[in-house]
Amino acid sequence: MEQYSKNFYLSNIANIEATYQNWGVDISSLLDNIEKTDLEAYKAFLMLYKKDKDTFIKNKIKKAMLFYEKLYKLSLDCDRLDIDFKMEPLNKYLEKYKYSTSFVQNTYDHILSLLLLSEEFLFNDVNTNDNISYFDNKLYARSNNVEFYMKKSGENKSCSQIIIPNEMVINFKTKVYKLNK
Repeated sequence: MEQYSKNFYLSNIANIEATYQNWGVDISSLLDNIEKTDLEAYKAFLMLYKKDKDTFIKNKIKKAMLFYEKLYKLSLDCDRLDIDFKMEPLNKYLEKYKYSTSFVQNTYDHILSLLLLSEEFLFNDVNTNDNISYFDNKLYARSNNVEFYMKKSGENKSCSQIIIPNEMVINFKTKVYKLNK
């Protein structure tokens, strides 16, 4: 499989969806596996957090220039997130992957999902790569095999969209989790 091909992203999407359905959305517990299969996402994740998830401490990124740093800056800064996750196939052969759910997730699990779905851009400089743009709290990246879009709306909401042309659209709508009182 060619690195960062459509099949690479479809495989990551299938793994993320299976994790959400079967393993209680704790993707960061799979870090050892991710280190073997998705080294760039693993490296970016460790640049943002310490490996021991019980003592995650966010690193301070003073001057975000790289894609993964911008992605992190647009992510909501809270411990728990309400997430609406939707996968919509554009290819009839992928209909089995049609999936929609809502759940509460840790911020670091959500960020790891986004890193896995934007892996080929992670260490690109946003200011010098023509396939990446960042303006007005919106991050966009495009290659032949994937399009990534993320925006933040205030301090409480963000949304991300990943498109694999002619194959799949994935949407994350995220907001700060609040206990019902």
